[in-house]
Formats: sequence, structure tokens, C-alpha cells
Amino acid sequence: MSEPAITIVEQVQFLSDQLIAWAVDHLNAKVAVVPNLEAAWATVSNREGAPKLLIMVDGEEARSNFAGGEVTGMVDRQFSVILSRGRGLKVDRGAGLTEGVGGGDPFLQLLDDLVEIVRSLILGTEKTIYYRGFDHFGKEFGMLSDSYRIRFAVGTLRPMYQQF
Repeated sequence: MSEPAITIVEQVQFLSDQLIAWAVDHLNAKVAVVPNLEAAWATVSNREGAPKLLIMVDGEEARSNFAGGEVTGMVDRQFSVILSRGRGLKVDRGAGLTEGVGGGDPFLQLLDDLVEIVRSLILGTEKTIYYRGFDHFGKEFGMLSDSYRIRFAVGTLRPMYQQF
């Protein structure tokens, strides 16, 4: 018996549910879903001082290594999770990366923990997250922020809709 198909909404909701407790415990932040890079940048850029955790659907690609293979319904669905530390009050802005701020964990430790949480999730038909890496968020706009973007993909069977 094959695994059931899963929708984009189901995957985003599951991802959000899995990250909420961690975001509250470690960042005192909410999890938000954003529709695109511009909205993510606007969210990270506003309200200085507040940490943020954002989820974004980056797209999907049909998985086919042969002509006509896309009819199988298998896709690699791509996601990003953006972790923003907000602004601290330290003069040395880099200190929070390795020392922490206000008794919290160092930001790079939080990033490392979040990467491992994302890698351990089961979000799709396949039981593996295809971790693509992380990088500074904002370089798409020629800017850098105190944020990192974790990129990953999930092998998923698309739901087959009835024809009308």
C-alpha cells in the first residue's frame, strides 16, 4: 500500500505546529507563514528587537528522471525556515552569536538546534528531509540581516484531484 498524498497546507500546518513550542521556549517568538521573499524581508526588517521564525513555501519540482515521469505525481516540494534574532542592546553585535543575550542561548547554537529539528521532521510521503543548507537571509536584496534561511525539500506525492 502506498503512502497517502499530502497537501501543501497540511505540510505547512505540520511544520508550523512542530516549530511553535521551540520558538516560544527559545526565542519568545511566534511562528508566521509568509508568501514570498519580499514579505519575509518586510517581516524581518520591521519591529526591531523582536526575534522571528518564518515559514515559506519556495515551490516544487516534478520528480522525473525519464520522459513522462511527472505523471507519477511525485514532487520535491521546497521550503524555507527563516530564523531572525532581532536586535540586542550590546555594543558588539557579534557577541550574541556566540555568547547569547539576556541569558539566552547563543544565536548560532539556536540556528544549529533549528537545523537539526528541521532535519528530523517527517513532512511528506518519503521519510527523509532533503537538507539544502542555510545562508544569510537578505542577500537576495543585496542586504544582510541578523537572520538565516534554512532551505530544504520534501519528497511528496501530490494529491490527484478528480476530473470534472
